[in-house]
Amino acid sequence: MSRTLLNAAAFQLGWFACVLGAAWGLPWAGPLAVIAVVSLQLCWHPDRIGRIGLMALAAAYGLLLDSLMASQGIFVFRDEWLLDWLSRPWMVALWPNFAFTLHSSLSWLLGRYWLGAVLGAVSGPLAYWAGSRLGAVDLGGLWALGVLAVVWSISLPLLLWMAARLSSPRSPRTSLRPLRFNSGRHA
Repeated sequence: MSRTLLNAAAFQLGWFACVLGAAWGLPWAGPLAVIAVVSLQLCWHPDRIGRIGLMALAAAYGLLLDSLMASQGIFVFRDEWLLDWLSRPWMVALWPNFAFTLHSSLSWLLGRYWLGAVLGAVSGPLAYWAGSRLGAVDLGGLWALGVLAVVWSISLPLLLWMAARLSSPRSPRTSLRPLRFNSGRHA
């Protein structure tokens, strides 16, 4: 099995562990699963420092963004926590889990910010909707999906931009190369 497929499978495993763990009253199962799957992938990754930096930025961004959205009633966590509006550890773990895909199974999106905006507007709300259907959160209503579409149409391109800035030039699979247009003449 290729590393790309393993990365996609690891992401799904982490996502389901986080969401189902929260829904089933096991909120730490998800973060522990994400730590495990990301750690295993880091073992063979040539740019560990860059990936760890990207995951840390994604986690901080997700903590702030999800806490803000929860405070505005876009979604409501079903479990008890320090503050009702503060994002939960299982929710924060989803962000580095997703960020690790940006240089692997989603590397084809790097540099394609408009496509990232469209895919974010569709897939972001779907992920939150799926999480609500599985019992991890309650959405604030149908309007919440529209807000999530706008938020993710901005968030995915931002994450792609961060991924591009944190990529190592030594890692050919993760570095962006500028588009070159050949005029037909050879240098």
